[in-house]
Amino acid sequence: MSVSFSPPSSWKDGIPPVIVVVGQSGAGKSDFINHATGNGNQAVGHTLASETSHVTLIDCTVRGKVCALIDCPGFDDTSGRADVSILEELAGYIRAIDPTGGHNHITGILFLHKISDNRFTVRQARISRTIAKICGEPAMKNAVICTTHWDTVSETLGKQRLAELCEKPGWSEMVQNGTKTVHHSNKSDYAAWAGSSVTPQSNAQGIIWDMLKNGPVPLQIIEELKRGTKLVNTAAGQVIDEEIRKHREQAQQEIAEVKREMAQAQREMTHALKEAQERTEQARRDVEAAHSAKEKVLLQQVADAHKRKEEEIERANNVQQRALEQEKRHWENKFNESEQRRRQLENSRGGC
Repeated sequence: MSVSFSPPSSWKDGIPPVIVVVGQSGAGKSDFINHATGNGNQAVGHTLASETSHVTLIDCTVRGKVCALIDCPGFDDTSGRADVSILEELAGYIRAIDPTGGHNHITGILFLHKISDNRFTVRQARISRTIAKICGEPAMKNAVICTTHWDTVSETLGKQRLAELCEKPGWSEMVQNGTKTVHHSNKSDYAAWAGSSVTPQSNAQGIIWDMLKNGPVPLQIIEELKRGTKLVNTAAGQVIDEEIRKHREQAQQEIAEVKREMAQAQREMTHALKEAQERTEQARRDVEAAHSAKEKVLLQQVADAHKRKEEEIERANNVQQRALEQEKRHWENKFNESEQRRRQLENSRGGC
């Protein structure tokens, strides 16, 4: 993916410190950025739809110091974008900011996560591991994990969840390598919640200000791409590739299982239909052999009942086969999606 970039007019003195803001959709990235920049009237992603669909650069001034925030679409984006596409765009954007090829303008990565989530999902583990690999161990000391939505949980529960999160994949690696944890709340009555004069805006700006005290640090994914490594072979790319492979294998297994169910259902239907047809044929012969009109009527009723049963078996089989065929198509689509993501990842050069 080729990324074009035109420096804003505020960059007259060169590239300012840049902080990359990442996280899962709904973690509150846009809300945090609005508080940090003082643009509280901008729309934020409170709904299930992702607010940010493309990597966006946002000017920010904190206590007189100019910096820039890269607002990255949420990994696991609700708009349908694959993580590989987001990773490719982010890497390309970072590289495009500095046309000299230095790419040493990143001050840190701010990783937002909802403390209100009551469990750590497989997807969240993959997102955390991806972000850890984007950083690389040397850059983790410049990263900050910011938990959000603290106003929706008790302080005791929040602290308990935070302690548990610090032991999870991705998190533990980052924390052990110097990543700090902070928290932010979107609550309008922040002072009452925090028990101080802190506001959402001053809290967000305080987090950014502390990050700006660090010097620039090279991100692992950018260093890998500079060496000519394909995106699929970067550490972050490998995390995404691992997930794609798992989804593809699951789809293959599900397709094979559905095919077995379809074959078994067809065998059972063929057997049941054969028995029903034999009963119908026997009933027809019984009607022909009947000696009285009354007996013929009774036997014809039996024959008609057998015929209806035969038709019911065929209808039930058709319904079952259509349902199984629909399920097979579902998993075939999943497999094709995985194949498409895999090809996209293999063909990507990280915005070179």
